[in-house]
Amino acid sequence: AKVAKYAAENGVSSSLRHFKSVQELDLKESTVHGWVTTYQKRLDSLRKEGKPVMVSVLSEKPRGRPLLIGSELEDQVKSFVGELRSSRAVVNSAIVRAAARGILLAKDANLLEENGGGINLTKDWVNQLLARMGYIKRKATTKT
Repeated sequence: AKVAKYAAENGVSSSLRHFKSVQELDLKESTVHGWVTTYQKRLDSLRKEGKPVMVSVLSEKPRGRPLLIGSELEDQVKSFVGELRSSRAVVNSAIVRAAARGILLAKDANLLEENGGGINLTKDWVNQLLARMGYIKRKATTKT
């Protein structure tokens, strides 16, 4: 936020020279432009909310592709699968897919591709979900 504030007040080129001489930071111009844009958007949003205009940290953009079913529904699926696992039940891709399908049907059946929606719960999606949860592929009869 310090570099972005300086660049917003004095210009990008000036801030590049300043921080290269003072702190030996070798920054790219495009990086600083992005920070300035984020800084100015954050200032504008704080002004609209009527809050004190003080930006000390710039939030990072979320990285990667958005989740297929959204974070709320995915958290529900993760907690359900976690409960299954903690009760020593078998957790495999078929069970996880069925659980996710059931949760989606309870929330909104029209989200599923078979009902005209855009969500198709594939085996690859299930494997990625299990990987995000930290589960590894193993025989269903093994413990933990």
